[in-house]
Amino acid sequence: MTLGLQGEFTFLHALLSFVVGTIAVLFFRLFLRSRQHLVELAPEFVFVPRGYTLDELSEYDGVKKPLAFVSVRGVIYSCSTEMYGLNAPYNAFAGRDSSRHLGKVKVGREESNADWTTLSESHLAALKDWEELLRSKYVAVGWIIPSEDFTKRAEAFEP
Repeated sequence: MTLGLQGEFTFLHALLSFVVGTIAVLFFRLFLRSRQHLVELAPEFVFVPRGYTLDELSEYDGVKKPLAFVSVRGVIYSCSTEMYGLNAPYNAFAGRDSSRHLGKVKVGREESNADWTTLSESHLAALKDWEELLRSKYVAVGWIIPSEDFTKRAEAFEP
């Protein structure tokens, strides 16, 4: 009878050791993984928010530089190159203020870098949804310094 109890305690002890060990390994893996992400971020890709001219913004199209910046309502976001980089589904929006296109849910470049405040109410509502999406997923790295023709360009387009 004593052997039976000792066997149960040994099994329970081994099971408890296994569970505690597994939890410890998982915890340390998660801890090291979170520390690894901090190390992987290269210093040249850490941005202090600043104003960008439209010419400067055009460099960040995922082609000229290995980063994809998208401007919505004047705020510039550093977006993933998988979605906004070269040959990516949303590359048409990278490297420019794409507010008018996103608000109209329209792919193209003809209305890029133009004032979005003249959009219709329904287009402004759609634009706000895009802005909330980008804000929730990406880091804001700056804002647009509009050129002289930023407002004038919008006059040529339908609201």
